[in-house]
Amino acid sequence: MSSLGFWPPAASEGGAAGSVLCAAGDGGGAVARTWLSIRVELVSGRGEDFWPRPGRIFAAARTHTFEQFGAAIDDAFGRWDLAHLRLFTLADETPVCSFQVREEAPDGAVDSDKTKLSRLTPGEQLAYVFDMGDDWAHLCTVDEQRIDPLEQLGFVPTEPTPYWGWGNLPDQYGRRWDGDDDESPMPKPPKNPLRDLPPILPWWGPRRRG
Repeated sequence: MSSLGFWPPAASEGGAAGSVLCAAGDGGGAVARTWLSIRVELVSGRGEDFWPRPGRIFAAARTHTFEQFGAAIDDAFGRWDLAHLRLFTLADETPVCSFQVREEAPDGAVDSDKTKLSRLTPGEQLAYVFDMGDDWAHLCTVDEQRIDPLEQLGFVPTEPTPYWGWGNLPDQYGRRWDGDDDESPMPKPPKNPLRDLPPILPWWGPRRRG
């Protein structure tokens, strides 16, 4: 297991970061462990601190941008309304945000559309916040060891991609059902909650008498 306790392990026992392994993909070609493994934990959002913290572990190339990484985090944590700002804050307090969507970037900021993840170092921790109103805050930790995406995912993705995860993900707006307005009581569940479904699957729809 890696020094940060990530699972699945980022490298085989005794293998050094950057070592070349035979991938299990078609053709069995040799693929180097060049990708980053980044653990992302949801710390808080909408005024609530989460414990245990839901999390995902991402495979990301050093050539991916911070903007690509932020979009991948939002997708993996179930966000559907993406019309909000993203902001990374590095350990040295450097802000990383998109200059395309902000009228004024924070002092000392770098452009997330151009800045690559190669800026990150092994073991580095950084913060990611989505939606400056609800403040979905995440702790991101770069594993000490690099990984082979073919080994972890079975393919080489074009975007940062999660390959491990845990925890219950809160709804982006705290809605428990369609039409939840924070005032109406929760609808009572029917005796057969599958009765209203079309009988596409054998167990959907009204129960059939044999």
